[in-house]
Amino acid sequence: MRRRWFLITSFLVLIVLFAGGCGVSQDEYDTVVADLEKAQQELLFVKAELAASQSIASDLKSSLEESIADLEVTEAELETAKEELAKIKKLYPPRDFSSSTELGDWLAANDVSESQPSTIAETLYAKALQIQEDAAKDGYIISVDLDPGKQEDEWYVACVAVINGDLWAWGPESDAPIEVSSIIEFTKVE
Repeated sequence: MRRRWFLITSFLVLIVLFAGGCGVSQDEYDTVVADLEKAQQELLFVKAELAASQSIASDLKSSLEESIADLEVTEAELETAKEELAKIKKLYPPRDFSSSTELGDWLAANDVSESQPSTIAETLYAKALQIQEDAAKDGYIISVDLDPGKQEDEWYVACVAVINGDLWAWGPESDAPIEVSSIIEFTKVE
């Protein structure tokens, strides 16, 4: 009899188990399935956002690389501009010679006076203008003086520089300036 009760009890337990499923209600199952579908949709959304973010990051990296390249070009241009500015500062503003020695040394280094002698006033004047231009390139001020002579078609051409307020003059074919302020009784130039 015990055996029978055991079999009947076992059979009833099995019926209850099979009839009730796995012990999870349909509502709980549906909730879990809905949560799973929602999680899968969120995963797809996150993957799409990740792909978009990676694309943006790639674009930003390319843009950054271009900006760095542009910056390097700009830095090179800045260095070039600084070098040019340093050259300009040596020449500008042009200045007078500080001493007769400085003028003499500059004239000795300039080779205009060593060219073939001029036979007409125009070429002599052109030499004086060349000396003026050469001096300007080196940051110095030299003036050119053209005066008529006593006779027709006679001209005097001179280069003039100011040193400590005194006028110094010389011919374009000479490297021997003389101080003329005292000779012509000219007051100091400032």
